[in-house]
Amino acid sequence: SSTFFSPAHDVVVVDTLPAGTEPVDGGGNPVADGGTVPGDGGIWNATTRTITWTKATTPALAKLDPGTSKTLGYQVRVEHNPVGGRSYTNTADATTSSLDGSVPGVRTSTSATNPGDYKAHATDTVSVVLPSITKTVTPDPTTIGTAVTWHVLVTVPKLVRYYDTTVVDTVP
Repeated sequence: SSTFFSPAHDVVVVDTLPAGTEPVDGGGNPVADGGTVPGDGGIWNATTRTITWTKATTPALAKLDPGTSKTLGYQVRVEHNPVGGRSYTNTADATTSSLDGSVPGVRTSTSATNPGDYKAHATDTVSVVLPSITKTVTPDPTTIGTAVTWHVLVTVPKLVRYYDTTVVDTVP
């Protein structure tokens, strides 16, 4: 016996953006609700926070042969005042069918026969970087009665701004 693989037809990809992010054009401007996201033709829906690609918006999704893939890329902007350490999880779902169009016998992600064969799910998470803080003392080691100097170093990651930051050093 041999195994046969068939192309994926009518591929639909729905990418759900996390709250606190928004798709932008090449100039960094927000994409309007219902607008086309630059790159591969996805449509932004601000209410559902999704970008959707179909064969109508991205012709390459009409049929993907076994072993091939289609990368769908876009840019987003993270909110202006993100909280340090906050994570943003992006989710993408793809559905497909066994045949092109509405043909009798077509199998999809909602079919009774092997529905799992016609859908895929993926997530990825990005986190806002936190500042780092280190503390050293000189001289080290020291003896009783010797004056020491404590050094506190706070490092803010490149391209990150913190507002109303307070550093508290508790002396022993």
